Amino acid sequence: MLDMTETTEEFAERMTAAIDSASLTLLASIGHQSGLFDTMATLPAATSTQIADAAGLHERYVREWLGGLTAAGVIEFAPAEATYVLPLIERRF
Repeated sequence: MLDMTETTEEFAERMTAAIDSASLTLLASIGHQSGLFDTMATLPAATSTQIADAAGLHERYVREWLGGLTAAGVIEFAPAEATYVLPLIERRF
């Protein structure tokens, strides 16, 4: 049902949340279908190059995927080492 009391800001927030959720769903699907989640579950903290090599994928695309999931809080990034890790709780998922 249309909410006629919704402000422009509330509508924008709702649309942004929907787009964020859709983007995260797409990234999760890519990670599942490409085997990136499975690969990361077997690795210690690793660089995007190490993850790409282990998965047999192009580093550029893996780096973009990692960036999206890091921004969403799914993957952890250590800037000093430039490494990514899939936290233990996500590994069990």
